[in-house]
Amino acid sequence: MNQLKSSEFKAFIYGTMLGDSYIHKVSHRRFGCGQVKEDVILYKKKIIETQLNKCIINYKAQNYKQKDGRNRQTLYRLTIQHDYFRKIRERFYKNGIKRVDTKILEALDTRGLAIWFADDGTTNFIGLEKYKAHKIDRLNNRRVEICTDGFLKEDVVLIKKYFDKLLNTDDTKIINRDYKDKSNNNPTGYRIRLANHVIQPFFMLIKDEFINNYPSMLYKLDLGFRNESLDWRRYVSEEYQNLYEEISAHPEFIDRMIQDDIV
Repeated sequence: MNQLKSSEFKAFIYGTMLGDSYIHKVSHRRFGCGQVKEDVILYKKKIIETQLNKCIINYKAQNYKQKDGRNRQTLYRLTIQHDYFRKIRERFYKNGIKRVDTKILEALDTRGLAIWFADDGTTNFIGLEKYKAHKIDRLNNRRVEICTDGFLKEDVVLIKKYFDKLLNTDDTKIINRDYKDKSNNNPTGYRIRLANHVIQPFFMLIKDEFINNYPSMLYKLDLGFRNESLDWRRYVSEEYQNLYEEISAHPEFIDRMIQDDIV
């Protein structure tokens, strides 16, 4: 892998920090992340070890059992130690809490945005169980959200403004999952929900990163349109139809309209 420019590397680290990654609360030079999809973790590992000389890397696969004794999905964990992460810790954490500001968001590029969605984006099918049971012949709706549950509401407001500006809309919604603020120990918190009319343009922005670097996550770009519904130009752009045909042909594409065990 070629070296990234410093601004590109920063955008990538910012993107994954907005998602599932963290800097250890005691050892501020230790970056960590985990994922059930190995290609995402290996991509992070490859970029970071290419950019940072003499970093200490610990990568392992962990297997757990559920309370009923059944095996859970393998969890792939990555920790990397390097002094670079001290300044990332200073940038993101205030009084021990991970925070967001406008400068962090404005530093993102396509790579950073894509890894954020790979980590913490979710595409939900409304009516999927009825569809699988043949009670309905199409989905009721689709919802694309960024799982910003771990941030304070004031930070989520900044994130909403960022997506509104990025996607030229004012329809991004903040979803309050249990009507409490994170400062009151809300265990779930607030999420960003993208308006239907910007989801497909958003996917077109980030698709190449998914296709080229972590195809196990291509299911997140699937909106559940199938067969003749892909030709409904009121709902499906020609560009998105072409994208679906490309990702559905990929050997690592997971079809959630059939399978259930997706995270």
